[in-house]
Amino acid sequence: MKLSDCPVRVPIRLTEVPVPGKNQLRMQEMGVRVGTQTFVVQRGAYGGRILNIAGARVAIDNRSARLIQAEVVA
Repeated sequence: MKLSDCPVRVPIRLTEVPVPGKNQLRMQEMGVRVGTQTFVVQRGAYGGRILNIAGARVAIDNRSARLIQAEVVA
C-alpha cells in the first residue's frame, strides 16, 4: 500500500522508496529507506505524513508519501 494510505499508529515496513535522485540521499540520511520499520504518527493537512523512525519524527510531503510503498507489520 502507499504510505499516504497507511493508518495512523500501526507498525509498517517500507518496501519501496522511489523518490527522485536528487532527494534519495537525504531520505536515506533521515532513515527513510527500504526495510525501515516505522509508524505514521500524524497526517498533515495537505496530505503529508509524520513518521516515527527510531524515536525521531520525520516529515514526508504528500508527493513523496504517494510514491513510497509500505506493508503492515503483524
